[in-house]
Amino acid sequence: MILHIDHIAIASCDFERDINILKSFGYKVRFIENRLKNSEIKREFVRKFTNEHDIALLDRTDNFSIELVNYGYEGQSFSSFYFQENSLFPLINLSDSEKINLDTSSARFNNFFLNVNDLDKAIFFWKTIGFCLREKTTDFAILIFKSLLCSCLYTVQLIKKDILKNKFIFLDDIGFNSLAIVSSNLNADREKFKNIGLNVTDVDCLNINGKKICVFFVSGFDGEILEVIGVNKL
Repeated sequence: MILHIDHIAIASCDFERDINILKSFGYKVRFIENRLKNSEIKREFVRKFTNEHDIALLDRTDNFSIELVNYGYEGQSFSSFYFQENSLFPLINLSDSEKINLDTSSARFNNFFLNVNDLDKAIFFWKTIGFCLREKTTDFAILIFKSLLCSCLYTVQLIKKDILKNKFIFLDDIGFNSLAIVSSNLNADREKFKNIGLNVTDVDCLNINGKKICVFFVSGFDGEILEVIGVNKL
């Protein structure tokens, strides 16, 4: 059973700068870990596998926690994430004209947008992990997730597109690329995802911030990537 959304992941091209951007929005650093060993189960979800990477986890009350991941990109001039209408957009889904940064006073990060090819299949996917359908039209849907571990509400807005832009997102693509969720039973949820035809990895256990954390990855029908974390991390 999926209990909670742990964080969204953003691959950063300028680690220190993006940490400072999030701090300016009221985020606080929970931990930073440099030269963390990369998991082999991520190999199929990255364009170029590296043995190590840097991560920083930042929190803000009633908002998505954000994990910044540095895979070694340097020298890029654009920001790794963009905000519009109090929502965080995946970089992969935007044209240059759509990139809008909110001022810090209005920013709220509990909502994200995804382009999808098959709206009904995408709704089924998000309902599988615990989201509830709130609104649907022929080309748009809003789903809500209520955490079982806090009074947090999160929203995903699905937009049907004839030409799908996020079909081949990778974890080392700069910007927002995946969502991490917490499972009460890692093996049972892995089998559930596998039985409905989703691509799942093996389970791997890692030491992060002094804790043993067991995870697997799953990819959705439209290229969505989820990191599923065992509840023992808590």
